Amino acid sequence: PVLFGGVLPTLARAASEARLTQDRTALDERVAEVAGRTGDDTLPVHLDEHVLRALEQLIGTPGARKRTRLVLSRMREHEPTVREVLSRLSLPFELAAVAFVESGFVANARPNEAQATGLWQLTPAAARTHGLTVTAERDDRLDPRLATEAAARMLHDGHMELGDWSLALAAYHQGPGAVARAITQVGTRDATTLQSSGWIGPYR
Repeated sequence: PVLFGGVLPTLARAASEARLTQDRTALDERVAEVAGRTGDDTLPVHLDEHVLRALEQLIGTPGARKRTRLVLSRMREHEPTVREVLSRLSLPFELAAVAFVESGFVANARPNEAQATGLWQLTPAAARTHGLTVTAERDDRLDPRLATEAAARMLHDGHMELGDWSLALAAYHQGPGAVARAITQVGTRDATTLQSSGWIGPYR
């Protein structure tokens, strides 16, 4: 949300000041300002130490700012498709941040250790579950539109099932089974508690 809500530079500066001065007042005020502008179709803004570190990694140094500009420039090529698909399912555009994090908007990103690939880094199993063909001869995950449609369905279904965007994003990253086990083991659906307990990662 802080990436695509048009507030990344402001929050990043406030985050840096907060870490330098140990004073979170200005940062909390900025977060309240951003949260006050969010609507029903916007992801909630969570700002914790994980997000502060991510902000610094994105624009904390000249090299980081250069890399972020490069990814955002690649995003422009795919933005019309992403907007169209997310809008069709009444999903917030901020979910484009998933592709930003997963692949840097590289449509043919190399498979990772889980054999996830494409713009949204879908695993073969997740891709097939959401209607894509993944074979030795054809891999729909490398088609930006098809991959976006599958990822959008996956995020939509996760949110419908879990009722919380933080949990839906965790399910996207770690799998719905892992999130379900975390909820059962810890006995709560609060994403912050699940994260602090180590059952889900800081994919927020």
